[in-house]
Amino acid sequence: NNQPGKVRVIKATTPDGDTTDFDFDPSANLASDNFSLRDGEAAREYTVQAGTYSVSELAEAGWDLDSIECSDGDSSGAGSTATFNVAAGEVVTCTFTNVKRGAVRVVKSTEPDGDPTEFDFDPSANLAAENFTRADNEAAKEFSVEPGSYEVTELAEAGWDLDSIACSDGDSSGEGSTATYVVAADEVVTCTFTNLKRGTIEIE
Repeated sequence: NNQPGKVRVIKATTPDGDTTDFDFDPSANLASDNFSLRDGEAAREYTVQAGTYSVSELAEAGWDLDSIECSDGDSSGAGSTATFNVAAGEVVTCTFTNVKRGAVRVVKSTEPDGDPTEFDFDPSANLAAENFTRADNEAAKEFSVEPGSYEVTELAEAGWDLDSIACSDGDSSGEGSTATYVVAADEVVTCTFTNLKRGTIEIE
């Protein structure tokens, strides 16, 4: 049976409808040139003889490849590559789904405004390996992250009291000296740590 089959590549993204073009590298027995696809675009399709073929998705900044799902049990995805095992007359479709990264942002605020004191922060292990510092009015500390939950804790600073932690979405919150960030795909969550400087009482 020499009836041709088909290899079909579909691109999907979270969030749905993103216009980013993703680059793909087909095996030499499938095509000589790379191609690109975006979410919702018609499948890339090749007419082939029975055999084994592969397509790899190239890395795209700001995105993580979440899954490769193929339409038959003989074909599969591993890493960033789909392997198509096509029988005579068979159409095999593999869908590459990518999730857009979000961001965790830490902002430092003080009363009085403009104080140059640097405050130390301890991020959760799934966010960063090392502590960092921030001062009032300094640019936010930002991390590019996969959707998930992350924490940042402000360490105690002599002469200061942590007054509030205010986060930019309802899923994230501050408790004690720790901000918990719950980040969805393509979401930027900002938490602002505000500290009050202690005064002094002099008795003469």
